[in-house]
Amino acid sequence: MFNNKNSNIRAVNIFRGYYTEDLECMLCLHYRNKKTGCGYDICLYEDERRDAEAHGRTKRARGFDAWDG
Repeated sequence: MFNNKNSNIRAVNIFRGYYTEDLECMLCLHYRNKKTGCGYDICLYEDERRDAEAHGRTKRARGFDAWDG
């Protein structure tokens, strides 16, 4: 597939979907501040939030980003 010098390297897609904690308003690019809130009337990421809640992806497990497995 890939013509690498080192055959031990491979690309792995580990994205499993957004979690509810990833979609908080405070982390959004369109969030202004506490007083004015979001820049949009309707949240652009509401469908991802509903999908995460429907599939039980509310909070990530502790140590999910640890490299030593």
